[in-house]
Amino acid sequence: MNEQIPVKNVTPVKVHKPKGEGQGKRHDSRSRIYVRAVKGPLESFRRFFGLIFLGLFAIIPWLQYNGQQAVLLDIGEQRFTIFSLTLWPQDLTLLAYIFIVSAFALFFVTVSYTHLTLPTIYSV
Repeated sequence: MNEQIPVKNVTPVKVHKPKGEGQGKRHDSRSRIYVRAVKGPLESFRRFFGLIFLGLFAIIPWLQYNGQQAVLLDIGEQRFTIFSLTLWPQDLTLLAYIFIVSAFALFFVTVSYTHLTLPTIYSV
């Protein structure tokens, strides 16, 4: 384990300091902090799928299934309908238990997979 991690030199980022510091006023309303633009393939990926999910969010209320609204949150009658599957308030407890068990299963499968595969990958 004497391998060294290669270090990449990065140019320092210039920080914008508001003018008028030290004059008793902590913040000048005219001073602005400008955020750098984020570029790269992951940012493009994030924006692309963000637009897709935003479009789905806008379109889903108008989808029809068997002559009814496909996804319906009816607060007055206290029911949630997803493609003709109606969930009542007492069903949400069961749904929460299913999500908790699924989260633990995901955790244990991930841990066991990494413990089984990583030693074989990195054994040189």
